[in-house]
Amino acid sequence: MPIDLGLIAAIHVDRARHGDLATPSRRADEVFQVSTIAALLEGRYDGDLSIGELLGYGDLGLGTLDGLDGEMLIVDGVAWQGTMDGSLRRIGAEERTPFAVIVPFVAEREAPLPVPANEALALDPLQRAIDRLIPDPTRIWAIRIEAEVRSITVRSVPRQVPPYPPLVAVTAQEALFALPAGRMTIVGFRFPDALGGIGVPGYHLHAADAARAQGGHVLAVELVAGTIALDPADTLHLELPAGVGDAIAAATAEEQARIAAAEVRIPGR
Repeated sequence: MPIDLGLIAAIHVDRARHGDLATPSRRADEVFQVSTIAALLEGRYDGDLSIGELLGYGDLGLGTLDGLDGEMLIVDGVAWQGTMDGSLRRIGAEERTPFAVIVPFVAEREAPLPVPANEALALDPLQRAIDRLIPDPTRIWAIRIEAEVRSITVRSVPRQVPPYPPLVAVTAQEALFALPAGRMTIVGFRFPDALGGIGVPGYHLHAADAARAQGGHVLAVELVAGTIALDPADTLHLELPAGVGDAIAAATAEEQARIAAAEVRIPGR
């Protein structure tokens, strides 16, 4: 079905223009987003905003780089690129992003990971555990997890050149990496289903190891200990490139299913 426009109005979506971006509004309850996942799905990969500008809006986030070049994550105000060899590279302020989500992270809820005795917590049970911590699933929630992992599988995608293929075609070229066990920082967002097409409905998580040497988009994980921190947002501030606004209301249930196929595919399926 189409996106619930009533919900969008309820969380006060603003459409920014580049002329408004000189003085960022770094509000504690605001998620700032560049473009939409529906636009990325259709192959809009040209970078629209610099990383330096983006970091004026927060210190925790994720996204990608110009040309869909890898997986970006932002931790403690530093932006990193998950590359095609599984390594992380610090991103320069002048580089650009076609899609990113960022927030000035202030944890409102914190809890230990509910790891079963003598077992590990996999990705699906982790998401269900976060669901139980969230009092209002109609809000956007920013997530930060500090954990010891027994195993984690991440992915990255190669840089594209025009004419750009759709996102589903690009993920067929993805590189998968099983990272070593150890300490990991996992960051991301939970978007309500009604905002599918704007953001990834449900969970979207990227990870980096403690040394900030390896990381990428999380596909599978086994956590053995750690903590979850959550920060809700009441405002979604969109910076929309020309023509992208029309894609918001046009996102159908079929397109949302394609987003899920591109973003949260489980290895081997």
